[in-house]
Amino acid sequence: MRARLLLVGFLCVALALGATPTQESTPALPVLAPRLLIDVQASTVELHGTVSSEAHESILKQTVAEHFDGKTAVFDLAIRPALPPGWALVTEITLRSLAGARTATVEISDSRIVVEGVTTSAKDWSKSAGRIADSLLPGMTFRHQVVEIRSPGSMQRQCIELFRTAMRG
Repeated sequence: MRARLLLVGFLCVALALGATPTQESTPALPVLAPRLLIDVQASTVELHGTVSSEAHESILKQTVAEHFDGKTAVFDLAIRPALPPGWALVTEITLRSLAGARTATVEISDSRIVVEGVTTSAKDWSKSAGRIADSLLPGMTFRHQVVEIRSPGSMQRQCIELFRTAMRG
């Protein structure tokens, strides 16, 4: 009788704590934060991270095909349906906004978008940055450091000038 009371007491405590009598101890699966990395270089575009669906993956692949013509595309994407609402839209807008970048490295997470890169038109980048800023999800921040280099022939000279400026201040 005493053993039965102990068992009932144990079950009551377990139920009060949210456990069920048939629940087994299994390790929790790690919860991966939403993240998409985009790397745009002279001849390649790489996307690594999480997408919300096959349709989202398809949209990103189509965007690369339309806006990065002639570049080799590399995709390493995992589908995770439980991403924040609007994740597909913010990642697509960010990717489209990079079309004018000469090079860019982007990290998109559920809390921020960080863009670093080189463009040939500061004016065009300013418009692109505005589109990204307008697409941010609640709680997200946007930081970007994109440098303008006007023509490929002057890239070496401009890099030297940027280096000198950085060394001065």
